[in-house]
Amino acid sequence: MKAPKSAMSSSVLCMPSIQSLFGAARGIRAERAFSQPGHASLNPHERNPVHTSDSRPLPGRRRTLLIALATCVALGLAVTKLGSGEVAGFAGDALYAVAAYLAIGMLWVRLRPIPLGFLTVAICWAIEFFQATGIPLRLAEQWIGWRYLLGTTFNWVDLIAYLLGGVLVAVLDARWRSRAMVLGSNRP
Repeated sequence: MKAPKSAMSSSVLCMPSIQSLFGAARGIRAERAFSQPGHASLNPHERNPVHTSDSRPLPGRRRTLLIALATCVALGLAVTKLGSGEVAGFAGDALYAVAAYLAIGMLWVRLRPIPLGFLTVAICWAIEFFQATGIPLRLAEQWIGWRYLLGTTFNWVDLIAYLLGGVLVAVLDARWRSRAMVLGSNRP
């Protein structure tokens, strides 16, 4: 005797142990539904992929990134205005990559540090290659803000600074996040 379809659906979803009563095919479908991302598992011993500590944003992460971004921008402006020579320029470019990392991290809070670092370096390099077209230089003549956002002229040394800044901030962020998760898991 077959149960009505609506009753069978609710039984399978509410009590997976009854799956065998309604047939293997129905049980497999319900089992697959629970194993898909976004569905809670009924097995208390199974790790739920939706609520892993890596996928949840850390509490206050956006606020922390915003404070770090403001500090980084202030430091970058100070280095480029007060410093002189190639060292100040290199440090300013590395801080530009750090600021880009922090800004992108605010948009995609759940993105892990290493992929975020790769994305940051790729975007910074794309902007640097865009400078070779001369368009950012013309834009900077119209509004000074474009000079700070896009730069003006291509320099291959900037690519190294972006790589160094992006990798350094990603490694520091990964260490900070892993430490924060360990400390957070010890709380009652």
